[in-house]
Amino acid sequence: MFSKNILLGAPIFLALAGPAAGQEPTLVGTFNDWTAWQYMDGRNRVCYIASTPLDRQPRNVNRGDVYVNVAHKPGSRDEVSITGGYAFEANNVVVVTVDATEFKLFTKEDTAWTYTKDDDAKMARAMAAGTRMTVKGKSNRGTETTDTYSLAGFTAAHGAMDRACPR
Repeated sequence: MFSKNILLGAPIFLALAGPAAGQEPTLVGTFNDWTAWQYMDGRNRVCYIASTPLDRQPRNVNRGDVYVNVAHKPGSRDEVSITGGYAFEANNVVVVTVDATEFKLFTKEDTAWTYTKDDDAKMARAMAAGTRMTVKGKSNRGTETTDTYSLAGFTAAHGAMDRACPR
């Protein structure tokens, strides 16, 4: 899984940093199915961990990059976002299940976000304690998708992110 997640850095960096990015992200480490990254945005260090799904359903649907990341940014810790690889249906929610715990995320274009910082913290704690995560979304064309992620390595990657971007 090392190569899968190493290649993940560039698209996630672009999604997180946008066109005004300060520098390329550098790999902090690879931890089973998760990678940890850091970069400077001006004078601020930003760190994030990321993974791609083990399984994407339906398989016959053409999608862009699909991934989940958790970021530490100035003023925000454990910010969870999920990129579905397509534009989500407007005014809809993405349902994320971590083992038996369910979370609802709002969508904007191709990304789903938690509603509050408290939701981010709860979801990150569930991911640290969990083994599998499923993400169910619906595209603006009506296609329903289910992505399954492994949480193996999440806790170690999160610890590396905490060390790279301490409070």
